[in-house]
Amino acid sequence: MAISVHNCERSDLRSFLETGEAAFAEHVDDADEARVNEIVEPHRMLLAKDGDLPVGASGAFRFELTVPGGELPAAGVTLVGVIPSHRRQGVLTALMRKELDDLRAWDEPLAVLWCSESSIYGRYGYGVATRQATIDIEGNRAQFRNDSGRQGKLVMLSSDEALKSLPPVYERVCAQTPGMYRRSAAWWKNHTLHDPPQRRDGDSPQWRVALELEGRTEAFAIYRIHAKWGSEGLPTGHARVIEVMGTSPVATREIWRFLFSLDLVARIQADAEPADTPLLTMLSEARRLRFLLQDGLWLRIVDIKKALEGRSYAVPGSLVLEVEDAFCSWNKGRWKLTSGQQGNVVERSDDRPDIMIDTADLASTYLGGVSFGEINRAGAATELTAGAMERADTMFRTERAPWCPEMF
Repeated sequence: MAISVHNCERSDLRSFLETGEAAFAEHVDDADEARVNEIVEPHRMLLAKDGDLPVGASGAFRFELTVPGGELPAAGVTLVGVIPSHRRQGVLTALMRKELDDLRAWDEPLAVLWCSESSIYGRYGYGVATRQATIDIEGNRAQFRNDSGRQGKLVMLSSDEALKSLPPVYERVCAQTPGMYRRSAAWWKNHTLHDPPQRRDGDSPQWRVALELEGRTEAFAIYRIHAKWGSEGLPTGHARVIEVMGTSPVATREIWRFLFSLDLVARIQADAEPADTPLLTMLSEARRLRFLLQDGLWLRIVDIKKALEGRSYAVPGSLVLEVEDAFCSWNKGRWKLTSGQQGNVVERSDDRPDIMIDTADLASTYLGGVSFGEINRAGAATELTAGAMERADTMFRTERAPWCPEMF
């Protein structure tokens, strides 16, 4: 079997979509194709073929990803899949090889993805960079500590109104939160607020609400209702929170107050909350959140020099890292990071290394979501200079946990 991988033309897009969706036992229609046409650049989509037969796909959106202290170009890897007849025959590896080579040529130092199976992507240098939480709480048990009372004005929004009101709130939160990425107007319309029946999983259409404080929108929530009634005539359904965010503690509290007070549901559920959600401290009975932590966004460092130079550090300092990278050989070797008032410098070095680490584990530390200490305690990195792990954690520390609120 000779597998070829090529960058798509616009005319290849339907085949690309059908191949990628076939890997997930999904189908594509004309509406899907039209929507995706609005948000993809065809040459960033890859199609693998066995002869003339499409057998695998992988795409990469062009993102501006928030990293500690700023933004960097990043590829949002998506719709990765191989059709069932060709799995475990090297197709995915061929796709990953071509994709990472392209990203390097396009000068994009980072790649991020959501993985359907977490055992797959470590071999290609991806590491867990954010964690996300699911919550499931009875609305009537969600009581706030030291509650100063209801504040602000709530406004229910149509889809068109949401397209105007929600992005400014999102952008303000995005600028402060590593792991989030900018959303274009086309993205909001064709992805975040896209609401076809097949995406509802038996729930209602999207509902959208904004919170205004002193005349300015400061928080929003997007949610669905799963209506269900018990035999005794009482509601047993739930509200499914798709996305919720606020620009301040007050805004966050008040938008959650609205959600917790929704009528005709027994529970409030959310699947993609930040690992450091303030609800853990805001609520008087935090255990009732049934807080469950799991992996979120996975990150791959495509170019170590540009990635490490492109983020900020909590304190000045220097580290010499001995990096293993079996899939992107240009990253392998010894790198010295120096951070100070004049900026960051990353260069090849012959100095004695402080830490030996694989690129996937370095990727996990990059946004501040996983500490060097955690990786060290797991036996996945080696401290070669006494105190180096603590020094690395002090430098890489971030004010808040990284978070990505939506899949792509």
